[in-house]
Amino acid sequence: MAAMRASAIGWFANSIEELKNLIDKGISPTHNTYEAKLGAEIVALSIFFMRNGRSKDELKNYLDYTYDYYLDQRIELLRNSYEFTNDTKETVRPAIIAFLQSNSFEDTLRNAVSLGGDSDTIANIACSIAEAYYKDIPDSIVEKAKSYLPKEFVVLLNKFNKAIS
Repeated sequence: MAAMRASAIGWFANSIEELKNLIDKGISPTHNTYEAKLGAEIVALSIFFMRNGRSKDELKNYLDYTYDYYLDQRIELLRNSYEFTNDTKETVRPAIIAFLQSNSFEDTLRNAVSLGGDSDTIANIACSIAEAYYKDIPDSIVEKAKSYLPKEFVVLLNKFNKAIS
């Protein structure tokens, strides 16, 4: 899903205009549909907002108004009704709800996984936004995640983190 691959753009873009341009260039080669680009744009924009100090309410209101995303659904109700779908909006929207209704990075992760369905994609999206907002991922989570990666991926991840800091 293009949306879960767009997080780096949210970290690198310096404006919303640049973000949209990077999404178009970065997503089009493999995901050239309106829905895929829109989902990727929303995820990258969410990270852009959070890394630039915007509030959760500002993000929610912007996405509700600009993209017609209904983000008021309670996570508890969503848990009872969510099912796997290939629909971009219905994967991105629950991920954003999991983030919006969290109080920490770990809580975001738990919210995302608790929804079931395509939980790895939902967690990827939700946690990429949460990192930009909470600014800190517990070391225990970072080290455990890195333990599953090939060494060259860890090197690349360290380079990325250095580039955005």
